[in-house]
Amino acid sequence: MDNYFHLEKARIARLQRNFCGSHSIYNFMIDNQKYYLKEVPIRELVMEMFSRQIACYLGLPYLDEQVVIFNDSYALLSKSYLDDGEVSYSLASIMEEYFYESHDEDEVYDYMDMCRLNNLEDIKNALDEKYSSEVAFRLMSGIRDIFMFDLLLGESDRGLKNIEIIEGNAAVRLAPIYDTSSIYSDNGTKLGVDCYDIGCSDLEKMNKFMIKSDSYFQDRFHDFLDKLKSIEGIDFVRAVEGESIFYKLDSNLDISSTVTITPVNNTGIYINDELKNELVENFDDKLQYLTKRNGISR
Repeated sequence: MDNYFHLEKARIARLQRNFCGSHSIYNFMIDNQKYYLKEVPIRELVMEMFSRQIACYLGLPYLDEQVVIFNDSYALLSKSYLDDGEVSYSLASIMEEYFYESHDEDEVYDYMDMCRLNNLEDIKNALDEKYSSEVAFRLMSGIRDIFMFDLLLGESDRGLKNIEIIEGNAAVRLAPIYDTSSIYSDNGTKLGVDCYDIGCSDLEKMNKFMIKSDSYFQDRFHDFLDKLKSIEGIDFVRAVEGESIFYKLDSNLDISSTVTITPVNNTGIYINDELKNELVENFDDKLQYLTKRNGISR
């Protein structure tokens, strides 16, 4: 993983808060480049990095995040994925626009509409209306990859707000995958195949996806499964434990809105045995569930 700043001495930047909830997100600028700092509980951070290791192993584009020390706790640092002149739009905003184009003006787009539209079929229809056939096809290929990735990890919090499309002067592209920390949940994945998938199990969604998909995505899903079955879950845990920590960030947010970034040279993230065992067991159980309980074969 790249060392973002290559700082030889401490730097000070102005820290701005973007979001505060179950976790906090801040941004700051260094040398005209925007960075995001995500302050999360250690369990969520480990699951995010575990998911990132799996995505990279499968060859899927994932947000390049680094573990840093922020006020004596682990946090995640990422660089903005927008180039000059680019703008990002969440699928939530695109699907809201699609809703109003296909409904009466007096109808109001609400939370349940957003849940119903969180499926591959309606997303494809919306993208086909908004973009050229070539662009829509390319975007949908990436979104189908996200759907398969979420099934493999049991990611239960991938709403329309967690998938972004980037528009620029040169091209339209899908943002890298991010926010995959609600994995191996009993709640099941949010993203569905069609509007009837609310409340359906991941097994039902997988079988429907395999039936409705062409041979390319059927084979691709089997390839993902086979690749994950060829490696042990503990290998991904060890990769997370071995993450290099290049920077320490300090900020007293009650007094100042600045952050001090100091180079350090640490390697190793502590993960307790209970969380390690949980991740390994869930990794194995999910693969067995998807492999043995479906009737779809090559």
